[in-house]
Amino acid sequence: DNIYAPSILRVAPSLVLMWYGGQGSDGHDRIFLATSTDGHHFHHYPSHDAPVAVLDRGTSNHVNDPSVVKVQDTFYMYYTDAAVAEDDRIHLAISPDGVAWTKQGMVIDVGSAGSWDDFKVGRPSVTYESGTFYLYYDGNDGTHRHVGLATSTDGYSFTRHPANPLVLNAGAVDVQLFETGSQPTVVMLREAQDGVYASTSGDGVTFCDQGRIAGLSGAAWDAYGHVTPFAWKDAAGAFAGLWVGGASHSCWCKNRIGELLPSGQAWPADPSEGCSGCLGGAQDCAAACRAGGYGVEGFCANPGSTTPSACCACVPLP
Repeated sequence: DNIYAPSILRVAPSLVLMWYGGQGSDGHDRIFLATSTDGHHFHHYPSHDAPVAVLDRGTSNHVNDPSVVKVQDTFYMYYTDAAVAEDDRIHLAISPDGVAWTKQGMVIDVGSAGSWDDFKVGRPSVTYESGTFYLYYDGNDGTHRHVGLATSTDGYSFTRHPANPLVLNAGAVDVQLFETGSQPTVVMLREAQDGVYASTSGDGVTFCDQGRIAGLSGAAWDAYGHVTPFAWKDAAGAFAGLWVGGASHSCWCKNRIGELLPSGQAWPADPSEGCSGCLGGAQDCAAACRAGGYGVEGFCANPGSTTPSACCACVPLP
């Protein structure tokens, strides 16, 4: 019914994972997984037609807004957990492979009474740099929504930054460190009804507004705004695309995940297609590799081939 909040991570040269929030017809949100070989074309996991949540809600009303980093051999997923209604708090789950997750509990609670984030906290965006987890999040006092920062050296115990809130009247942010230019730059994206806005910082604390960087497509899928943006980086760490939840309805409740490419960049062909002659009834190489138990993803290694062993290159989880 409603999917948004993508968090994307390249885990191997030919394997990219996307975690995202999805709401079913029962009204509850869960976190799902999609896989890709190129970072542009994604396939529901474990199958195209029957995706299964990799992080279910348990007894909570909903879990959503995943943000994932990998530190050594462990994946850390920070996400919004609402025990009832939209009583948001930030929780942590960990995984050895990005598929099987174990909940660790709440890591950031609401602030003290009278503070800027004493009503609810959620929608985390996490980065890991030089031994420190930097977690940006939405804070709400019941009237206003602002952006704050908390840091941790172990991924479990977080300390709020004394300068909070860092950015006023904003939320659902994605924060990334780009090191490909002459000077490292922290980029913060934020959602809006007319597109995606950005702010930049040299220290990750003081941000300068850069205005709107992407407008609506003009199509129906994002006619009412861009929700929960995410900046995708290529293998070299350069900006490669902008992912958003496209609001297809004025209620912001029927979102679809889409990608906006940098100006002038053509949309690439799907590498999992092109081997239809040897798929044995599967939809594409991703489905064929999963059905045969050869990998979680796959791409067409020999277009036009009719020989199964030479057809798809399958990619397992690392």
